[in-house]
Amino acid sequence: MAIKDESGATSPTLQDKINMLVALPLPHEHVSGISDNPDSIGERIKVIAKAAGISDSLLNALRLGRRDNPTKVTMQRLADLYDIDPAYFTDGPLGTEIYRQLQLLQTMAEIKKAHTPQLKIAFRDHFGLSARGADTALQILEQLRDLEAGSGSREP
Repeated sequence: MAIKDESGATSPTLQDKINMLVALPLPHEHVSGISDNPDSIGERIKVIAKAAGISDSLLNALRLGRRDNPTKVTMQRLADLYDIDPAYFTDGPLGTEIYRQLQLLQTMAEIKKAHTPQLKIAFRDHFGLSARGADTALQILEQLRDLEAGSGSREP
């Protein structure tokens, strides 16, 4: 459902961006009491909406494209939940760039969840790394994750 800009490049719609957030792993501090990230869309919508302090019907309407003009407060709450810049929800280049970065993170999370060797293959193929370089990149990412989880600090 992406739209084309003047240059012919496609930009994600608000609906695409909301669906991306719904598909992302939930921030761990917001899923207490849930054994794992909820699997069904309905469960995910409820957990995300509750954590963000918005109604699940609003979030679902945005996800389905039935609503396309969220308030600044709604955008800020969702941005805060996922620790992203609220510009993500805009049509500008920053919103598109954040969307692409989230796509990459989602892909990496899916590959890692499915099979770590596939992540190493992606590092080799996409970034041209050797097998040793792919192992090192994976170790660095795991260390970064552990550092950020341990520090509790979230910088913009």
